[in-house]
Order: sequence, then structure tokens, then C-alpha cells
Amino acid sequence: MADSSKSGNPLFLKSKSLQCKNLHDYLKTLPKEVLERLYNHPTTCLAVYRELPAIAKHYVIRLLFVEQPVPQAVIASWVSQAYAK
Repeated sequence: MADSSKSGNPLFLKSKSLQCKNLHDYLKTLPKEVLERLYNHPTTCLAVYRELPAIAKHYVIRLLFVEQPVPQAVIASWVSQAYAK
């Protein structure tokens, strides 16, 4: 691939050293516009989902098909107060 075509791609990183230990840390370094484009691809969403802890996966699955806003109090009720922290 020629250098001129690489410079036109906003997702192309120029020999930048990454200091991220995992996918989540890397995604936090990206600009909002790039994240929005990435999250419009099912593969990116699947990769992020696979990196989540088990409890987070459980929350995602419970919220996946809800078509209305879910109050924070309802989500808090899914966890016993002894384990809330």
C-alpha cells in the first residue's frame, strides 16, 4: 500500500508506540469520532464484549433487547448490596 493512501485513512496510526495493556485501555485513547465508527461494526462490538468481565457480560445481555431507558435503580437491584462495590 502506498504511503499516500495511508495518510488519507483516519484509522491509520503512524508508527506510534502503544502503552496499552488491553483492548479497553487502547479504546480509551481513541478520539470519539473513531470510536463511533468502530462501534458501528459488529466485529468491534463482539471483541469488546469478549473482553468484559462475566458480570458486565450479564448486564449487556440483559439490556440488549430492551427498547426503553432502564433506570439506574433497576440495574442496581440486579446486584445484592453485599456485592455492590
